[in-house]
Amino acid sequence: KRAKPDPALGETIARRLQSQFRIPRKETIFIGNDMLKDIWSAQQAGFCGVLFAGDRHSLRLRLDDSRCRNLKPYAVVTSLSQIRELLAPLGADESQLSS
Repeated sequence: KRAKPDPALGETIARRLQSQFRIPRKETIFIGNDMLKDIWSAQQAGFCGVLFAGDRHSLRLRLDDSRCRNLKPYAVVTSLSQIRELLAPLGADESQLSS
């Protein structure tokens, strides 16, 4: 009975990623097109919030929301092919990037 941007969702995901896959928060990329529901909520959980701005019609900057006015995403991408470039600085090795 929760929905984005509820920070409890990010906490649940972060705990599962750590316990099941040993993936720390700071090495988790959360990609979305909504500054509040995706980027703000990702950052609340300690994830790297990446803004997908490849589709002007679905992009939601939410400048009217105080939580988003000074919010800076970890990165902004306009193509999903750009995601690969973001993985190496977060700790992914070459064998993980090729899969």
